[in-house]
Amino acid sequence: LVFRDACIEIRQFGIIVPCFCQLFRHLRELIMSAPYDREPSALQLVQQYLHEHGFHDALKQLERESGEKFDASELESGGMLEQRLQTEMDLRLCKYPTDEEQQRRLVVDRLHERGDGDHAQCERRSLHGVHGGNILSLAFSTDPALRHVATGSSDKTIRLTDFESDARLGEFDPHGSAVLSLDYNPIYPHLLLSSAMDGSVAISDVNTRSALQKLRVHNKYVVCVRWHPSGLMFASASHDHSVALYGSKDIAEPFAMLYKFEFRSNAESLVFAPDGRLVVGLRENNYLQLIDVDSYQISQFNMNAALDDHVSFSPLCLSFGPGEAARYLLVSTDRDRLIVYELTSSTPVRNFYGAQNDAFSQPRSCWHPSGRYVYSTSQDKKVYCWEVATQKVVNSLAGHASTVRDLRSHPK
Repeated sequence: LVFRDACIEIRQFGIIVPCFCQLFRHLRELIMSAPYDREPSALQLVQQYLHEHGFHDALKQLERESGEKFDASELESGGMLEQRLQTEMDLRLCKYPTDEEQQRRLVVDRLHERGDGDHAQCERRSLHGVHGGNILSLAFSTDPALRHVATGSSDKTIRLTDFESDARLGEFDPHGSAVLSLDYNPIYPHLLLSSAMDGSVAISDVNTRSALQKLRVHNKYVVCVRWHPSGLMFASASHDHSVALYGSKDIAEPFAMLYKFEFRSNAESLVFAPDGRLVVGLRENNYLQLIDVDSYQISQFNMNAALDDHVSFSPLCLSFGPGEAARYLLVSTDRDRLIVYELTSSTPVRNFYGAQNDAFSQPRSCWHPSGRYVYSTSQDKKVYCWEVATQKVVNSLAGHASTVRDLRSHPK
C-alpha cells in the first residue's frame, strides 16, 4: 500500500511513472515469491504426531481423506502438537514466565545450536558371540587411549572387548549373578564398578581381570551404579526401595557404605551432577531426589511444569550433557517421552517424542559427545536419535533382533 500510494502521488506530480511502476512490480514479485515462516496447519500437526508415534496406517488414511501428503521437512521442529498442548497447559495452570525465565529460555536456545550431522547414521560394527547369555549392561573405558567396551550378561560374567578389532580381552565373574549395570571410574580408568541381580556391587581391576571388593547392602536387584566425579565415591540404586552411597578417602583403601537412603518405591536411576550432588529417579514419583553427599540432606525437584503432584511418568534413566550442556539433565520416561531439564526450573527445556517406551519398558538414553544430539532405546528394538535444537528425530537405527537393554555413547 505504501508503494501503491507513492506511485499514485508520483503520477500526480508527473514524475517518470513507467520506471517507478516497473520497480514496484518487481519488488512486489520478490516479496510474494520470498520464503517466509508460517505457522503449521492443524492438519500438519496431526500428521506429524501420527508420523512420529508410528501410526502409519492412520497417517495414510488421513492423507487420502484430506488430499494432503505429509512432508516432515516442512515443519521446523519435532513434537509440535505436544509442545502446543504443553504450552497451553502451562498457561492455564502456571504463572506467565518472568523476564528472568524468558532470558533463560533464550540462553537455552542459543546454547543448543544446530548439529553438523555427525550423529550415528548406520551400523558400523556388530560384535557377535560376546556372551553366552543376554547382554544386560555395557560401558566404554574412560581411558582415551583404549577402544575397550565392558559388557555384563545374564551368563553372570563381565567381558572386555576391543570394539575396533573385535579382540576378546578377558572375562571375570565378581558377582555370581546376572550383571545389571556397569560404570568405569572417571579418574582411575582401571576400576570398573558393577552391580547384579543378587543385590551386590563390586569394584574390579580390568587390568588384572579380578574383583578388588564386593559389597552387599541391598536385598534386591541393584539396577544402577554410578561413580562420583571425584572417583572416590559411588552410589547404587535398588529395587529394595533404597539408594546407597559409598566412599573412600584414598583409592588404595577399601570403600565403605557412608549412608543408605530409604524411599517408598523402586529406585530406578541415578546420576551425579557436575556439582557433585546425587540425582535419583524413583518409580511412580514425579519428584527427582537431589542428595547432598556431604550432609546427606535431600531436596526435591518437581518434574511437573504445573508444580502439582500428579504422577504422569517415571524417570527411568538420567544423564547430564557433555561440555557446555553439562547443566542439562536428560530424563527418559515410561511414557514415550524424553525430557531435558535445567535443575533451576521445572519447565522442560526440550521434549523428544518418537520412541516407544511404555510402563513396562526400561528405556536407556545418552547424549552425543557434542551435546547436540541425544539417543534412546525403544520397544520397537531400534535406537532413535534426535537433534536437540529442533527436537526432531534425525535417525532411527535398526540392528537388534530383541530388546535393547543398555545404551552408551563413546566420548570420542
